[in-house]
Amino acid sequence: RRISDVSAFCLFFSACLSAAEIKGKVVDPSGAPVAGAQVSVVGRVGVQNQTAASWNGAFELEAVETPGAKLVVTAPGFSTQTLPLESEVTVRLEIAPQIDSVRVVGSAIDVPASQQGGSVSVISRQEIRERNQALAIDLLREVPGLAFSQTGATGGVAGLFIRGGYPTFNLVEIDGVPVNSFGGNFDFAHIPAEALDRVEVISGPQSAIYGPYANSGAINFVTREPDSPAAIDILAEGGSNYERRFGISGGGRIAGFGIAASASRLATDGPVANSDYHNEDLLLNLTRHFRRQMLALHGDFDSNEVGEPGPWGSNPKHTFTGIDTISRSKNNFSDYLAHYQADVRDRVRAELFGTFFLNNNGYQSAYGFAFNRDLRAQGEARTIVSVTRHYTAAVGVSDGLEEVENSYITDADYQTFPIRRRDTAVYLENRWELGGRLFLNAGVRGEFIHTASIPADGFSRPFFPAQTISSANPKLAAAYVWGRTRWHSSFGTGIRPAAGFDLAYTNNPALKPERTRSFDAGVEQKLFHDRLSLDGTYFYR
Repeated sequence: RRISDVSAFCLFFSACLSAAEIKGKVVDPSGAPVAGAQVSVVGRVGVQNQTAASWNGAFELEAVETPGAKLVVTAPGFSTQTLPLESEVTVRLEIAPQIDSVRVVGSAIDVPASQQGGSVSVISRQEIRERNQALAIDLLREVPGLAFSQTGATGGVAGLFIRGGYPTFNLVEIDGVPVNSFGGNFDFAHIPAEALDRVEVISGPQSAIYGPYANSGAINFVTREPDSPAAIDILAEGGSNYERRFGISGGGRIAGFGIAASASRLATDGPVANSDYHNEDLLLNLTRHFRRQMLALHGDFDSNEVGEPGPWGSNPKHTFTGIDTISRSKNNFSDYLAHYQADVRDRVRAELFGTFFLNNNGYQSAYGFAFNRDLRAQGEARTIVSVTRHYTAAVGVSDGLEEVENSYITDADYQTFPIRRRDTAVYLENRWELGGRLFLNAGVRGEFIHTASIPADGFSRPFFPAQTISSANPKLAAAYVWGRTRWHSSFGTGIRPAAGFDLAYTNNPALKPERTRSFDAGVEQKLFHDRLSLDGTYFYR
């Protein structure tokens, strides 16, 4: 009770601190506006507030006056600028071949991509708008180290291989919400680009931070954030095969609330019969800043359906029996987030996360209808402490539930049943910054994975009693910057618990998770007055 009273007092005290409105404009060396630049107020424990510059480079956001707080501005094709907080400011960016961000995947602490030891790639808002791809998979195809395998045309099942790792080895998040199916799989074919603000990718095992499935890397799809001043995008286009695409998205701030929303629809008849595809997506994000506190709510729903015509086209051996006009796949998935953040002191931040993901999909074929349902729910609490100006630590606990139910996972009476798994974890991450040149990151996560009992199937699978598996996953990373040269290296481990079919079609009651170990090292060199950047990385897994 005393602890609760102290916490309440700290939050009340922080809510009463004064806040200032910061307005400004972001321009390039010629004075032209830089649209979509990321503008952040950064304190000792991370990002306090963040917005994007509008089409004319203007921005405005609220900042709490705390010691050491600064304004950080990043944009693709420009160097990062750090300035003191002022009520009105004009930020002039210098040209540089980099895309940086002050808050990206790869760390529980807000760490810029340029200061991480791992290989981080960011697809910015500006690039997403300029490339005008309908689906995120086509944005990711050009990221180094990523390769996709897709079955057929638009909407066909798409698996990702990061540095050659299996498609079940990638942790995928939407605004920090884990959206992997039970066992790690994720179909990349259906994420609409219209709803995205940026995409963040880090290669190498990240289970020390994110837990299971981050064996080869992690991807975070960051959706639209509230703009300030308000902005809106409207897109409509059409093409061959009766392709129709429409999208509307935008955001602003109303009565102290930040609101961002998006609605999109993509439809095409495809090149042959039963190759049609349609995708509808709705997104709503709400944020509210109360001086040193912040509450963010996120909701996203996507519905898509695609025909499965089978092989068609060249048929030299005369084995093609005709287009399949019956088989179709349908997917409905939704993800939700509640995030509360409070800077209870200049050096202490407390965060609470609640996430939920539900995926219902089905497949209709000549043999009937088959369904699959994946569910994930997770709660997490984290505290970040800036011990000194050169050392920051984050400690957290998480508790999650995931389950799968499938037409082909049955008991001895041929009845479907859900396979449930609970994952409880504790983690610690440490970050050191030495002399503004050397950046070190070290962390470890302890995982306690409890799988509920599984009934026998009456044939090959015996009764599996409930079991708990523990695992410790460390990570070490370092980056050293000297002039225009940056050395970077990382080491870590990853873990992937068994998938639903792994458990349903084995006679081994003690099936263990897959584990990976990975090391990488590289050097980045900037040339021609920072107009060209070359980066070579060696990795071994």
